[in-house]
Amino acid sequence: MTGLLTAIGCTTKDGQTATERDVVYDEDCPAIYEARLIKPSHNYKKLDWDSYAVYGDVPIVSSIKHTGNPTDKMTIWRTKEATFLAIVMRLGWVRSFFSYSDSIYLRDCDTGEKYPIIEVVNFPFNQDFFIEGVPGDHIYMLLKFQPLPESTRYIDYYEPYVTQDYALEYNKLSIAALEANHHIITPVKRKIVY
Repeated sequence: MTGLLTAIGCTTKDGQTATERDVVYDEDCPAIYEARLIKPSHNYKKLDWDSYAVYGDVPIVSSIKHTGNPTDKMTIWRTKEATFLAIVMRLGWVRSFFSYSDSIYLRDCDTGEKYPIIEVVNFPFNQDFFIEGVPGDHIYMLLKFQPLPESTRYIDYYEPYVTQDYALEYNKLSIAALEANHHIITPVKRKIVY
């Protein structure tokens, strides 16, 4: 089983551009890791950081070359049962804050049909939480959505902020380009220099 992330304009083994090849369902979902729960959530309150769960020992992945295209840091894995979207991000602090809500969805660009998120794999859903690690390390979050039809060629990703007044939105992401880069979530070993 290989991993997931993306780069637009990549090519397949036969030399075609990724956006020209046919898109088909994957036979399996991506490899799923389990982060270590350092501290469980206790009497969770949105404005009380001490009540947030804390996770650690998350697999690190290679740093990515970011060209400004969102597909540089995302990849997709589609099965008949679910769609998995991995998003690679850099830890900014020893303890970094994360939050994912049930308002996140994928939208088929051709039909306008929305496919809501089902879960954030191995992390809290609709609750803020922390991940501890080394600042500068790249990790990935794996989001599980309702299955996209096999005919879907382009998607929009929509993630509202807490107040819903603003949102993170990536438009017209090529499924073929996203699927062509499964390798970028392959875990790497930490190099320690003394």
